[in-house]
Amino acid sequence: MKRFDGLVKAVHRPWVRRTALILGTLFVLFGLLGYLALPGIIKSQAEKAVTAALHRKFTIERVVVRPYALAVSIQGVRVYEPDGHNVFASFQDLQARISTSSLIHLAPVVKELHLVGPFVHLTRDDANRYSTDDIVAALSASGSKPAEARSAKAGARFSVYNIRVDGGRFEFDDRPAGVHHTVTDLKIGIPFVSSLPSQEEVFVEPLLSAVINGSPLLIKGRARPFAPIREAVVDLDLDRIDLPKYLEYLPFEPRFRMPAAQLDLHLQASFQQPQERAPAVILSGRATLRSLHLTAPDGAPILALPEFVVELGKADLLGGRIEVSRVAATGLDLNVIKDGHGGLNLQLLAPPDSRRPQQPPRAGGADTGSAPGAPAFHVAIGQIALKDATLRFSDRSAARPLEAAVEQFDLRIADAALDLQAGRLAVGQIDSGSARFRMQQGRTEVEPRAGDQTAAPVAVAGRAARAGSEPTPPDAAQPWAVSVDRVLLGNWAARIESRGLPELAVTAVTAITIAAENLSSASGSAPGKIDLKAKVNRSGALSVAGALGLAPVHADLALDLKGVDLLAVQPYFTERINLLVTRADLSTRGRLLLDGNPDGSFKGGFRGDATLGNLATIDKSNANDFVNWKSLSFSGVDARLAPISLGIDQITLSEFFARVIIDPSGRINLQDIVRGGGGGRRSLTSEQPEEVQAQSAQAQPLPQPAETPASEPVHITIRQVALQAGRVRFTDNFVKPNYTANLDELAGTVSGLSSDAGSAAVVDLHGEVNNAPLNIAGRINPIKADLFVDLTAGVHGMELAPLSPYSDKYVGYGIERGKLSFDVAYKLEHRQLSAENRLILDQLTFGPADLW
Repeated sequence: MKRFDGLVKAVHRPWVRRTALILGTLFVLFGLLGYLALPGIIKSQAEKAVTAALHRKFTIERVVVRPYALAVSIQGVRVYEPDGHNVFASFQDLQARISTSSLIHLAPVVKELHLVGPFVHLTRDDANRYSTDDIVAALSASGSKPAEARSAKAGARFSVYNIRVDGGRFEFDDRPAGVHHTVTDLKIGIPFVSSLPSQEEVFVEPLLSAVINGSPLLIKGRARPFAPIREAVVDLDLDRIDLPKYLEYLPFEPRFRMPAAQLDLHLQASFQQPQERAPAVILSGRATLRSLHLTAPDGAPILALPEFVVELGKADLLGGRIEVSRVAATGLDLNVIKDGHGGLNLQLLAPPDSRRPQQPPRAGGADTGSAPGAPAFHVAIGQIALKDATLRFSDRSAARPLEAAVEQFDLRIADAALDLQAGRLAVGQIDSGSARFRMQQGRTEVEPRAGDQTAAPVAVAGRAARAGSEPTPPDAAQPWAVSVDRVLLGNWAARIESRGLPELAVTAVTAITIAAENLSSASGSAPGKIDLKAKVNRSGALSVAGALGLAPVHADLALDLKGVDLLAVQPYFTERINLLVTRADLSTRGRLLLDGNPDGSFKGGFRGDATLGNLATIDKSNANDFVNWKSLSFSGVDARLAPISLGIDQITLSEFFARVIIDPSGRINLQDIVRGGGGGRRSLTSEQPEEVQAQSAQAQPLPQPAETPASEPVHITIRQVALQAGRVRFTDNFVKPNYTANLDELAGTVSGLSSDAGSAAVVDLHGEVNNAPLNIAGRINPIKADLFVDLTAGVHGMELAPLSPYSDKYVGYGIERGKLSFDVAYKLEHRQLSAENRLILDQLTFGPADLW
């Protein structure tokens, strides 16, 4: 009694009565608003909005709201055809019951959704033309949704349980085919679709039931009552679906042809309700695409794919996670063509309206496709396998035609994980056991077809799309972070041909193997490791190993190049020089260090040794030997980028021969190795008569240095140049009288070479001329802006008897005995050459006259 008396006293308190009165009033107003006001508001606003959006008549007979039951019923909904009389789509009743847990989750939770009597009448008026084309055009004209709206939709939170469709009917009037299809008695049951951890009673099982053109169809799920979690499963098995016949039912006219393709589907949908977690709809199974062929309208092949398989592990679309067990493509044959207008044939595969101008990204960054706080979307792929693939690319532009292909291509990617929200792609391993790459640049055998109907429209559409939107600034989009734990590539080969040259240039790289670990493009990631080996051309070998980083760029690599044949690169420069290389190989060994700076520049350099060996060259005009050597080695090379500099400890030239000629104007034939601006051909070894050479000298004065923009000077230092076992055939037509000498056993050093303007290297060479000692000394600086030479040479006690045949031919008397000594001096400074000589004949004795 005391408790009852206390309760009565509390009820009679003023504030309690006021609170009860307010709550009661709100309860009554809530009921009045729901019963009386809300139905009219929903009906009028919905009719206005849908009519404006679709440009078609839209009506609702009745809206019933039961506020205290949290239920709503929309009855007699109709969407009319453009004529406003015939019904395009309708339904009798749509009932929805809202759960009070919506207040807890702050998101809609629907306990039951029941659609009664839906009806749709669709007409195909012509190929790829439907009665709904005006609706599609109206929705397309409204423009793309803002990035924020798309992001919000991508991260929507909701739960809908016990979804039922009863008494549905669908009519399809295919007028071009003269066929009328009907689907009647349509029933659909979906236990739930949810992205929230809500728990509601589920009484609907998976179901699809209908009568299609008089034939019954029944797909019914099965429950698993004894499973650890409540679950219902439904299977879908379809075999040998012939895809080409469905192309004409697309809502647009495709710009490609599909001669053949078959699809097999074996899928399973599992509706799971775990305790204290969000319900999930899990898809699994296998999809197989066979005998796919795609061609351009003119029949040119685009894609051939004998078999493509996708095996789903668990695909929780609402939960934001897809697990793919395996993706496999066998025998892929892809042809990509870039026409003269810059368009790609792959654009033919896209719908005609798919290149609408995109909305610019919102200020402050790129659209990532996910709203702040939205659940991340993850894709995990166990294995991607590509077997016996062929990929071809053809650039048919007139400026730089190009043909490239990868054949016999096998590839396997294991343990790939994709995070679309964070922009990350992580790959466990990439391996390939076969690939044949070839590229042909320049003139090609494949030319664009006359009257090509696909090139111009694709290019015009591409330009129109680009004209509709400004390019996105490079720094507006957040770059993707890609990481690969391990890469193993082997048995690769490449053949590169340049056909746009006077001679065919071919570079062959075979036995390519690449092993890499921990490569990543994520900013601030630690460098990974790479090890590359290959054979180059016929006898060369390449090895690159060390650390490699992508963000920031970092390379610390050991380079080893052995005996690479350089004849393959000669066609690239042969038209610019007057000599022909008949043999040459390159070897180098050292360390390459490279680091990227934030401004895009690089610092670092190369330290090591290099050798240009077995060089042989001839004069293009007469095939006479010009320059050859056994070895030109560079030891202690130190090349740096910032600032640009080159330091070499020693250069050694061994077992060499050179043909050196000075013409009457003082020009050295070495200056004619590279052709002048006129591009005229000139002999490097011809000994023309003096008057001819003089005329040539008058006709071709010494060129003056061209004015070039000022640039940062390159500092070059060479500690020593060593010559060993050299031969030089030297002709001087500048001094009077002219002479020719054969220099043998030429050896010595040139010390202290530098690009500094005030420096000069010390020359100390020695050799033999007709068994007489030869000495060359002085100073030289061939690497500064103006060539500087100050040399003296002397031969003493050269026996003249071996020259008797020449004396007999030109003088008429042989030489019995005698010796010759001479000294010459050359000085080249400020592009002015001066020379002087002194000859001494000792005990010269002629023989009898030649009577013949």
